[in-house]
Amino acid sequence: MIDIVSKFRPARILDVGCSDGLTFEELLKKTRSTEAYAVDINEDLVKEARSKGIMAYVVDVDVDSLPFGNDFFDCVVASEVIEHLLDPDHLLDEVFRVLIKGGLFALSTPNLAAWYNRIALLGGIQPFHTEVSLRYNVGKVFSDINLISGHIRAFTPRALLELSRLHGFTVRILGVSDFDSLPFPVNVIDRIFSKRATLASHTIAILTKT
Repeated sequence: MIDIVSKFRPARILDVGCSDGLTFEELLKKTRSTEAYAVDINEDLVKEARSKGIMAYVVDVDVDSLPFGNDFFDCVVASEVIEHLLDPDHLLDEVFRVLIKGGLFALSTPNLAAWYNRIALLGGIQPFHTEVSLRYNVGKVFSDINLISGHIRAFTPRALLELSRLHGFTVRILGVSDFDSLPFPVNVIDRIFSKRATLASHTIAILTKT
């Protein structure tokens, strides 16, 4: 996603769910944006982001309005955020509001319809990146039952495409591999399948406000 956004060359950019700002810092080096803003729900992480020179704010994007005016940003990014939200519609509304006309919203999320999830379901196994409990990560193979990701929503590329359009965006959907986190030879298979967005491990959606 960094390469995609860097080609857009935004001057004023917002990172939603910035964490400590480290990844955002890498993006800023490539985009050479003159104004960098960020929001996160965690106050300690926001402080760390501020220490890197990012104008960061504590915001719960599930319920809070973004603390910016209308038509303010050239670009907004949200990496692996939307699946954690109870109300993704609220985020999409807010991002649409703060983007300028022609502005870009780049987001990524796990793909519920990934090739390995299709195989898992055939075997009666809970799809990866989904959970049925706030305490235990159950129903899977090769998974730590105590490792909870906190994912609330699970998107297929089609669902994300249709939802984004309903919020007024034009949308381009891309697939991306989870190559680095998978063992050989699964990582090679994943790279092949991820050339097709409907089967890819993760989805990148490029939304444009028109």
